[in-house]
Amino acid sequence: MSHQPEDLVDQRKLAKLCRTAELYIESAGSRAEYQIDVLGVILDKANKRAVCRLLEQAL
Repeated sequence: MSHQPEDLVDQRKLAKLCRTAELYIESAGSRAEYQIDVLGVILDKANKRAVCRLLEQAL
C-alpha cells in the first residue's frame, strides 16, 4: 500500500500544529486569522522533478 506524504499528517499532528499557531499568535498580541495547509512533495531525483499536492484548509 502506497501512501502520499500528506497522508502522514494525521489529526494529532494537525491539532498540535493548530495549538502552536494559536500560542504564537497570542504571544505576538495579534488577532490574526490563519489557516493550516498541508503540502505533500514527492521528489523524483532520477528525472530531477518534483510533484507537489496542496491541501488547503487541512484543519
